[in-house]
Amino acid sequence: MAQLINKKTNQVLAQNVITARSIFSRMKGLMGKNDFPASDTLWIFPCKGGIHTFFMKFPIDVIFVNRSLEITRIFKNIVPWKIVYLSSLLSKTYSVFEFKTPALEHYHIQQGDQLYVGH
Repeated sequence: MAQLINKKTNQVLAQNVITARSIFSRMKGLMGKNDFPASDTLWIFPCKGGIHTFFMKFPIDVIFVNRSLEITRIFKNIVPWKIVYLSSLLSKTYSVFEFKTPALEHYHIQQGDQLYVGH
């Protein structure tokens, strides 16, 4: 299992990175799940324009990153039935990491931090 690490602080943000690469898995995301472990993250790529929380049963925290895994945007506590839209003209976002709220509460992350997926 791969971990998600903030290279700036060496903090492990998630013990288990689950990937969603197919069109079906990207569209489904965390929809319909009753719970999601706080130690996990769902990495959706590509994901350039934004996300939605339709049919979700819990709020999520998200980190949008560019192709180099540099943080471009952070949103916390996105409740079900919301849309987070990123203008594709202005955003250099390539993918997104989704966490069950309040997974990011105790981490010092900010836009521009470099992330790493690995062991």
